Amino acid sequence: MTKTNKTNLPKELYEKFKANKPLHFLLFGIGLAIMLLAPYYDFIPGGRNTNGFVAPAIYFTVAALGLNLLLGYGGLISLATSAFIGVGALGMGYFMLFQEFSFFLSLGLTILISLGLGLLVGLFSLKVSGIYLTIGTLFFATILENIFRSVLPMSTTESFREITFFGNFVIDTSKSYTQLRTGEPQYDRYIALLIMVAVLVLSMIVIYNIIKSRTGRAFMAMSRSANAAAAMGVNIAKYRIIAFMTASLFATLAGVLYAIYGTSVEKNIWTLELSLFILAVVIVGGMRSIFGTFIGALVIFTVPNLYINEYLRTFSSFLENRFGINWQPVGFAPVFAGLLIIVVVLYYPRGLIKLFYDARILLLKLYGLIRNRLAKGGATDE
Repeated sequence: MTKTNKTNLPKELYEKFKANKPLHFLLFGIGLAIMLLAPYYDFIPGGRNTNGFVAPAIYFTVAALGLNLLLGYGGLISLATSAFIGVGALGMGYFMLFQEFSFFLSLGLTILISLGLGLLVGLFSLKVSGIYLTIGTLFFATILENIFRSVLPMSTTESFREITFFGNFVIDTSKSYTQLRTGEPQYDRYIALLIMVAVLVLSMIVIYNIIKSRTGRAFMAMSRSANAAAAMGVNIAKYRIIAFMTASLFATLAGVLYAIYGTSVEKNIWTLELSLFILAVVIVGGMRSIFGTFIGALVIFTVPNLYINEYLRTFSSFLENRFGINWQPVGFAPVFAGLLIIVVVLYYPRGLIKLFYDARILLLKLYGLIRNRLAKGGATDE
């Protein structure tokens, strides 16, 4: 008889599956794509607008993965994440709307600009470190933010109507989640979501491969002690530049996804506040955790807008109707993120992903306890 484990799979096959992390990411993407289809058929409450709250968690996870690589593995910090997201979104808007370039040409030019800016930040990081590097990236983001507002020939908001990918393949991102008069649901937004999920899964696989490669080991050595890493032959300048360019690339891809999914590209939202939210995603979800990054994005960007704000509005209506108190729950998301960071740092410094591991261990212990008691009960009956 073939020895099997608790999953009823042959042990050798199970161990191979357990070690194949890219397959885990692929299965995660398939499951996420199915879940995003559910609102179209009213399988979950909230209607089709539910996906509109989940979408930010997807594209901001891509940006947070780059920051997690930079901070968690490289030991470097950047507060310019939102600026690079803005480069992606506004770059696509400028090239596609004003220059009328194709999608892929606009994407290529936007990525080249992002890599060039990331190179500048990487070169700057060779001269400073610690708090000075943090302040330097903050002012770099401020410069880009002011360029977005004053230099680009765009109004405050520019709208996309259609995005053409391969000549005949067009998605109309301006379509809402309402049904057509024929009663058929509109899937253009869902196609955009599938593109986002595909980029997210690919980003997870790329980050995982970087971590397991020589570059990832150099990042780890550099984060623990730059001097010790240099003594072991690690080229600190090279890997610092690679780290910042990689983080800037992922942040720019997040901006591109924002442009693909959203019906408009805005100039004034790429501020320090968004960078701090992305940093909160990494801390809350768990540094050096790929799945934890997505969990952190859900908690920071989806939960407050989808659930907590709705409960607060209900509570506000109760206060006004019962006691005549007019309280508007505006701007609660930063408060929620701040409180959550405090709780996580105090009780789960490795992030919420550790909570899932602890829950799994607890369930296994309970399962073992119940199994032993049942076995003892059976022996007593005999």
